[in-house]
Amino acid sequence: MTIINILSLLVEDHKKIEKLIEQFKQDKNNFSALNDAMIKHFREEEKLYSAYLSTTNKTLPIIQTITKEHEILANNLKQAQYSSDISEFEALVQRHKNMEERLLYPELDKELSENQKENAYWGMTR
Repeated sequence: MTIINILSLLVEDHKKIEKLIEQFKQDKNNFSALNDAMIKHFREEEKLYSAYLSTTNKTLPIIQTITKEHEILANNLKQAQYSSDISEFEALVQRHKNMEERLLYPELDKELSENQKENAYWGMTR
């Protein structure tokens, strides 16, 4: 059985999203691909947060912050679709991903079962 590492899995997904952001900067017609990828990423993360809560019975304030930021990022992306300057959106994405990668994903790796991690893997890769 392959051991799934949440940090590696989601960092890889962040890289895909960063490439889509670059494509979006070049051509606003790439909005749908970026929007779809971000929505899928947010959904899969939120499934992990739910699994974390049910496994540990711990609420981490960072999860509430990250979840609120998902809404903010989705709204900012919609606004960026009509703007020539998306630097604010990019800065939010960078800050958000750094917080996840540094603080949240290691905690998920520590607490979630291999089965829960495998479910996340299949959700991210289909």
